[in-house]
Formats: sequence, C-alpha cells, structure tokens
Amino acid sequence: MKLSKYIAFLLILCSISISANSQYYRTIIVGKSSTKKISYRTKKIEESSYLKPKLEIIDYSFIDENSNGVLEQDESANIEIQLLNKGDGTARDVYLGVELLSREIEGIEYKKELFIGNIYTEITREIIIPLKGKSYLNTGIAHFRIEVNERFGYIPNPVNIKIGTNDYIQPGITIKEAMFSTDKGGKVQLSYPVYLRLFIENTSPKDIKNLEVDIYFDNQGCVLLEDNKFIISSLGSYESMIKEVVFTTKKNYPYDIIPIKFHFHDKYKMYSEIKSVFLDLNQVVASRTSPEEDKNLIESTKFLVADVDTGIPYDSIRYPNRFALVIGNEDYTKHQPALKSESNVIYAKNDATIFRKYAINTLGIPKENVFLLINATYAEMKHEVERISKIIEKSGDRAELVFYYAGHGLPDENTHLPYLIPVDVSATNLHSAIKLSDIYKRFSETGAEMITLFIDACFTGGGRESGLLSARAFSVEPKFELLNGNMVVFLSSSGTQSSLPYHEKKHGIFTYFLLKKLMETRAYISYGELSDYLSKTVAIESLRINSKEQDPKVHISINVKDTWQDRSFKEPSTPSRKF
Repeated sequence: MKLSKYIAFLLILCSISISANSQYYRTIIVGKSSTKKISYRTKKIEESSYLKPKLEIIDYSFIDENSNGVLEQDESANIEIQLLNKGDGTARDVYLGVELLSREIEGIEYKKELFIGNIYTEITREIIIPLKGKSYLNTGIAHFRIEVNERFGYIPNPVNIKIGTNDYIQPGITIKEAMFSTDKGGKVQLSYPVYLRLFIENTSPKDIKNLEVDIYFDNQGCVLLEDNKFIISSLGSYESMIKEVVFTTKKNYPYDIIPIKFHFHDKYKMYSEIKSVFLDLNQVVASRTSPEEDKNLIESTKFLVADVDTGIPYDSIRYPNRFALVIGNEDYTKHQPALKSESNVIYAKNDATIFRKYAINTLGIPKENVFLLINATYAEMKHEVERISKIIEKSGDRAELVFYYAGHGLPDENTHLPYLIPVDVSATNLHSAIKLSDIYKRFSETGAEMITLFIDACFTGGGRESGLLSARAFSVEPKFELLNGNMVVFLSSSGTQSSLPYHEKKHGIFTYFLLKKLMETRAYISYGELSDYLSKTVAIESLRINSKEQDPKVHISINVKDTWQDRSFKEPSTPSRKF
C-alpha cells in the first residue's frame, strides 16, 4: 500500500511540473483504496505565434564552359539556383537534394546533396551545383529534379531542369595552307633550317581542347629542330590557328620530296587522324617573315570569316523529321561567259555554306537530312526540289522543310511572276528557269507540317553588284501568288529593290542578319519576332552600309495566317529561364 501511494505521489508531481495556465486536462489515478481525480494545466503553443520560413526557388540557370547550352564530354558546368526565404522566420538546416531522373543518361558527375545551412528572412542564397561530363557521356536530355529540404519541413515545390548532353564529337581538323620558307628564301638547301607555317582550322561544331599532334617524317635523313609534338590547348569551333615547325635535312638526303606527317589525336584515343604535307626540294620558297609579321598574319586571320561564321551555337537535340534544301548560286559567268563578273552573286556560296552549318548545329536538322547545292544548274535544282519533296511525302505529315536560296531571281516581263535563276540560265531564257510558284506548289503538295523558306534574292533582274539587268531595258516588279499549305516565306527585299551585299561580313546583308539573330537566340525565337527584327534591322543597316533601301517582307499561306507569328524552330521547355 505504501508503495502504491508513493508511485501515485510521483505521478502527481510529474503532472504538475509540466502543467501550464492555458488549458485544463484531467488524469485519473487509481489506487487500491480509492480513485482520485486531479486537475492540472498544460501549455499549448499557439501556431500563430511561431515565425515560419517560406522558401522559394525564384530562378535557375545552366552555365557551361563554352556557353553552347549543352553539357559535353570532359566539360565542367554548373546549375545555379536562386533560393529566397520570403517568410517571417529563419529556415533552418537547409540542404538540396539532386536526382538525375533520366536513367538512360550516363557519364554525368554531380553532387547528390549540398548543405546550405540557415537562410534568414528576406535573404536570397545563390547555390551552385557543379556538373562534370565524363568521357563516356552519351547524347540525350538529362532531366534533373532539385528538391529543397528544411529542418521543420517548410519546403518549396521541387523543380525539374532539363539539360542537353552530347557524347563525343570527332574533332574536325583541316590544314588549310602550308607555307615553307627559309632565312634567305630561294631554293631549299640541304642541312639548312626550313620553316613550315601551318594554317590549322577547327571545322567541327565543338571547341577543341588539349589535342595532341605528333610530327614525324617517312624518309630518313630529316631532322626536327624542335619538339616532335605540340598540343592544341584550345581552338574554338570554326576558328583557326597558325603553328610553325622547323626542320632540316642531312647533307646526303637522297630524295627530291620531303613528306611531313602530322598525327592529330586526343587523350581518350577516340580520335586519330594523319595529315601529310610535302616539300618539293626543287621549288623556290619565300624568305621567312619576322615574328612581328607572324603576329600580324595571325591577327589578320580573324578577319577571314565573319563573326556569324564561327562559334555557331550547337544543340544536341535532333529533329529527325526536319529536312533542309540549301542552294547558293554565285558563279553565273562560268556557264555564261558573255556575262561580266559583276553579274555573279557575290558571297552567295558563303551564305549557303554557313546557313547549312546553322541548319545542322542550331536548327537541329540531322546532317544526313540537309542537302546543299553550290552553283546549281537547272537540272540540279529541279532534281533536288523533286527529291526532297518525295522524302517529305514519305516522312509523313509531321515532317518539316526548310528551304534556303541565295542567288539571282527574275520576273517574267509579261506575267511578272518571279523565277529563281540557275547558273546556266540567262535572263532571256526564263522557260529554263525555276518558277517560284512551282516550288511553292510542289512543297505544299507534300503535306508537310511546316514549310519555311528564306530567299536572299531580288526578283527585279538586279543583284548584289550588277545583276542580270544588262539583258533588260527596265526593271519589273514581281507578282506573288497566294500560297497554299503550311508555308511561311521570308524574302530579302520588296518591290523593285535589290538584295544587297554586306562586304565587311562577306554575306548578303539579309543573310548576315538572319544568321546573327539565330546565333544570338540559338533559334529560340518566334517567326513573328524574327520577321520584326529582319524588317527593321536590314532596312536601317542597308541605308547605312549601302546607301540603298532594302526592306525584307514575309509571305504567309492562308493555313497559317493566324498562327505563323508564334511558330518557332525550337520551343524552350522552361520559358524565361536562362538556358
């Protein structure tokens, strides 16, 4: 009995020690002698009195080393998160959980958890999640889920971030020029130094890093006077560099030719290519230039290409149902000797060549789906228009077509209907030219989901320099017919205007600003925005550069008259984000 009373007494003391003055609770203690009812108070914390945090991810971005928006092999990158505490209280022991949901993507090194600590009210914390592309990274879309955790469970909704990944891209290396020289010039003398200056270009859409180059000779009796290898530490996409090699021969060298081989290879042993250069000992070579002249030569190479010709944005996402036909007709005098050289469409070849690179790299068209014609004849143009039309038909109604043309255009004197002019067709023989309305009709018959045409040509008989007007007594304003199908046509000029060159950039002025906008936006731009940009920019810059008017315009088919402005080559998965 005494023990029972003692236990009951202890229970009462414990109950009293935790009591408070906010609300009554009742405990019943049962003993052998009697049942006692004891009332006490316990404290209840009002939720409204506790200062709560409120975390929110207000922005996020993906930043990679070469700024092309894609994680590549052996590349470091960051996902940057902006995390704001909008609440009245402090967020305690905050940490991020990072999960890669795309199980098919391999080769990404990342931290699965990052501890942040406390975040006080009205404070924004920038959190960096480091990523690394490994040597076995494969191509695809890496889907990350980012979750924020807090000690008391005050967490925001997770965010999903999609990042393009790209597996190994074979470097594209070209020795564009090899120039031999000696100290005094003239014929090469045995056992005296010979200098070889290499003009090396990166022709791939990926920056080259740490590419090793081994130098060796096939024939004995040749000696390098410096290291037998060098490293291309960094060379941007479509950029060039100059490398000088010094060698000599023994006095008894028995051959007239010196073959020099350059073995380009990477550290992963996934790329290996040998390129050869030959020196004929009977040829006369120039005297070696000074280091200062070498420097000037290197600087001058920067101006061999326009700014839009290098660093072309690359997207690993491919659109297998998207196709392109690209035509650049520049050299009309080769097939028509009576024409003056001014009748050629200067830079049309460069226009088409660079547009093809954008079609592949930036518009996401598979390389095998892009068809290029340079200085195309009537038969070649006719054949390729028909061939790509049949491909589109067989690809189904989800297929898309991009058509680009730079060259001469001309209207019929009687009907005023515009024609595209192959390089072997004269202004007086339009029955062998390609009627533009026939191209529209054939493309619309394919049933393609979208057909986009960029035409850098005028249809007045004029051209970038002199044009084909020598065959005409007057200029004719072209007449454009109604379009069918799902078609949008971007034309470089209006009425009787000429489509002019941009000599400094070595492009047609319309094409240059088209490429510039695709580069700046990485093709994340609507057709309406692109049309507004070209109309305003080309009109102003043509007056400034060429002192002539050139006003681009757009023709739209009835099917897309209400929707074309919102159309885009690429739709961003997370609008307003910096990807």
